[in-house]
Amino acid sequence: RDVTGVQTCALPISRRDARRRPLAEREGGPGAVLLVEDVLANQLVTAIVLRRAGHRVDVAESGAEALHMVQAYPYDVVFMDLVMPGMGGEEAARQIRALPGPAGRVPIVALTATTSAEDRSRCDAAGMDAVLAKPVRSDALLAMVDTCAQQHPLPVASPTWVAPLDPARLADLQGGLSAAML
Repeated sequence: RDVTGVQTCALPISRRDARRRPLAEREGGPGAVLLVEDVLANQLVTAIVLRRAGHRVDVAESGAEALHMVQAYPYDVVFMDLVMPGMGGEEAARQIRALPGPAGRVPIVALTATTSAEDRSRCDAAGMDAVLAKPVRSDALLAMVDTCAQQHPLPVASPTWVAPLDPARLADLQGGLSAAML
């Protein structure tokens, strides 16, 4: 049960992980991973592999959503599908690279079924750090998280992050919203 007394359950995929903490509190701990993938089956398989290894995983279904999430929360690595409706992975990577501060430097790994030299060149030009071929092998995925952590260690200072909802604000919202809306 949650704080409102409503029965809740954990699902394998979530857009926001309530257990996330600022980087300074996670040093030496599991990585914060953003998986950008529009196909549900790929989301499930990839997120499960990462979570079983102890990583925290958020999922974005589009490049535009990924861009918003990278600005809102510090990730240790972004796994980016290249072909998605709307903003694709290459454009999302370009826009992430244009962001100021740590958000613009987050490691971005392309996930793609086509890994020709031309594809790799386009990923490089978009600012991506590496390419993994789909279907992604579990060992390659986890090794890439480790590689990114070694090449881009977590900063000592904690960036600004969104705190959990204040209990007083939650009580105020409970008075004006239905349980379903809340």
